[in-house]
Amino acid sequence: MNRSDRKNGFLSYNNLLRAAAFSEIAVKEHKVVYDNGVYSLDTSKAVSSNEYSIVVPGTKLPKDPFVTIDGNSDTSGVVYIEVNDDGLPDEITYSISSDWTLSDDIAPMHGGRIYKYKNVLPAHTETLIEHIIKDDELAVSENFRDKSNKTKNSGSFSMVFYAYMIQTD
Repeated sequence: MNRSDRKNGFLSYNNLLRAAAFSEIAVKEHKVVYDNGVYSLDTSKAVSSNEYSIVVPGTKLPKDPFVTIDGNSDTSGVVYIEVNDDGLPDEITYSISSDWTLSDDIAPMHGGRIYKYKNVLPAHTETLIEHIIKDDELAVSENFRDKSNKTKNSGSFSMVFYAYMIQTD
């Protein structure tokens, strides 16, 4: 999938399936729900993207991308994520969890930054890797202007995660 596959809106994800000896890997997140001016996560529903129609300066946005691996791999493997946040305004910030380290082991396929997961995954292990973003949230600066104002932040912007698994055996 490419960037044009994203929904027109704020912070979408593309799933990218890659095989490591026939194992499937995917990036998902939990559905966000907006109620009385507050976003929360509905952890009973995994989705491939979310849209935030209202972004209020000085708030936190819940964002919990996670990686699933089906466990059909015949070999152990290393998991990488690629984060492409080129369109994210400077006034919206986040940190990647300490479970991941910036890596140049593989070249980014989508113009983002590559992070390597701290553990090698054994063969035949179904895995859920959560908390990719530290505290599962994005911080919106007090200086942020919503997209209804004509600033450099006008229009939609995105943050896209891709996942890869590379066999080690």
